[in-house]
Amino acid sequence: MTSDFNIGASNKVKEFSMKLLVCSFLVIFLLSSTGNIGRANSARREITVERGAEGEKISVRTGLVDYLFYEKGGTLRSVFLHFASYGSKQAELVTGTTTDPKTLKRSFLKGAQFPGQLSMGEESDGQVDYELAELTREKGEEKLFLRFEGKWQGLEISKEYTIYNRPNYTFDLVVGIKNETGEPLASESLDLYLGTRREREDQGNIRYLSDPSVQYIFDGEVNNGVLASGSYNRFGGAGFVGSDLVFFLKNDAREDGDKAKITPFYSDGSLGVHLLGKEVGAGDEVKRPFTLYAGRRRHVMMSEAGLAKIDEIGIFSQLLVPVINFLNRLYKLTGNYGWAIILFTILIRVLLYPLMRNMYHSMAKMQELQPKIKEIQEKYEDDKEQQQKEMMKIYKEEGVNPLGGCLPMFIQLPILILLWRAILYSAEAIHLSPGFLWLNDLSVHDPYYILVALTVGIMILQQQLMQTPGAGGGGGGQNKFIGLIFPLFMGVMLHNFPAGLWLYYFLTTLFQVGQQYFINWEMKKSEATEEGGDA
Repeated sequence: MTSDFNIGASNKVKEFSMKLLVCSFLVIFLLSSTGNIGRANSARREITVERGAEGEKISVRTGLVDYLFYEKGGTLRSVFLHFASYGSKQAELVTGTTTDPKTLKRSFLKGAQFPGQLSMGEESDGQVDYELAELTREKGEEKLFLRFEGKWQGLEISKEYTIYNRPNYTFDLVVGIKNETGEPLASESLDLYLGTRREREDQGNIRYLSDPSVQYIFDGEVNNGVLASGSYNRFGGAGFVGSDLVFFLKNDAREDGDKAKITPFYSDGSLGVHLLGKEVGAGDEVKRPFTLYAGRRRHVMMSEAGLAKIDEIGIFSQLLVPVINFLNRLYKLTGNYGWAIILFTILIRVLLYPLMRNMYHSMAKMQELQPKIKEIQEKYEDDKEQQQKEMMKIYKEEGVNPLGGCLPMFIQLPILILLWRAILYSAEAIHLSPGFLWLNDLSVHDPYYILVALTVGIMILQQQLMQTPGAGGGGGGQNKFIGLIFPLFMGVMLHNFPAGLWLYYFLTTLFQVGQQYFINWEMKKSEATEEGGDA
């Protein structure tokens, strides 16, 4: 009677699991085909610009960063990372600036040199009034162009900034100098500041470039100090590098026929470059192009900006890079990170299916052998060595590897960790991409916790299916209790994880349940065939 009840309960569980699988896929299909729900409410934003009441300040906002420019000096006074992915904080990158995250009100360090500021000897253009000569926004390319023009010390100066709404934290700066002094300008007479080194600590939810090291690139190699002129062929860039934030100026000047060389300096805590690199004759004009990386220390993004050298990564991170690149390729193929994660999950489940099949078969065999193993354990309770020999004998006779169910788990764990880290380190790209289903942004938590609830439910169901009929014991009440508590505990503790991570884990568990259901059916059919043959 008890056996019939267990079989009936098992059949009900299987029937319910199949319905749940079908319904889950049907819900996903219907939601994805009901129009551009996620796309319409996408987290992607156009660049916005706002000028202060007096026209002195120009605020530029992208999907990731708030920039603040001042016409006085034509300088960049603030680079505030307003988007903070899971596990990170909002951050201010300009070392002489403090930012209130709620009001975006800034205060500035007295005497600080700000990015874009010029100096000639002891004189600085920090208080010179520049004119915003051009402000152009290109919607198609999602970029904003600002051009400041001014006159100082007999020079006609232009400072051109190009801001992009893209997830790699770079913007361009081109400084133009026309010599109207009537005399030649010496090669190291004009300096461009990058900023003043300042040690800062976390303040509430804001992170500053804390205790940054000053690093340089010469001939493609990283150095911690300024090399003597003539000891290298090309200066690549300089900047402040913190543990998780980077503000780095990359030299984009080409070596022309005059072999102009820009060289760096670091004096009294201020970092910058000697802008000219060669003597500039009266009436001559030069332009110096740079790329600035001002953002989080993300290896893939820094590689795209040509700054991979300043971010040494370990073995695990080296494994992470191809996963991120593969996920990005799937995004380019599908146009949506939701579908990219789904494709990734399907590919992983297909590749792991042979191993998973062996694991489930091994687990089922081990459960069938539990009565015999228990009998041996009781018989040789006082002789552990003989007990082990008898157990190994049974394993050999039955063709069972007691560790056969462990290998797939060991393989799945690093894949799970790699993808989770890949989603975390792709948060900026995901944040700027179209939404998926009801989720406007897969880089933040599910606002309704729907994926969390579905995943916890699927995990509990999976634990029920693992109690294979006819296994002899079925794992006991304690295992069933743990199988219920663990998913609930995971759901409570990790409910604020990014929705993209929960989407992957939900799909992975869903596929595992489906595969397990199929394998259980396959084994049951095989047992029925064997019994029919014996009869």
